Amino acid sequence: MKKQLLLIAFWAICFHIHAQQGSQLLKAFKKQEALMNQSPYKSLNWRLTGPNNRSGRCTDVAGIKGNPSVFYAGFATGGLWKTENGGETWQSLF
Repeated sequence: MKKQLLLIAFWAICFHIHAQQGSQLLKAFKKQEALMNQSPYKSLNWRLTGPNNRSGRCTDVAGIKGNPSVFYAGFATGGLWKTENGGETWQSLF
């Protein structure tokens, strides 16, 4: 009988904790949804600006001080890419 009562108490505590976490997640989701609806960027869509064949995970990005249009992107598989027009087009360096 004691084991059954302990099991029921344990289950009730777990359920209570889970319910609290669920309500916190729902509250956070609703807050994020409200912020997204107020954002001036809400109508923008994500798109890839390049490089098209970037050969894997990007590991480093570097720019040229004083020239925001030129920067380099290095990738885990060894690819190095350069843009001279702020990312519109890319040139593979190796």
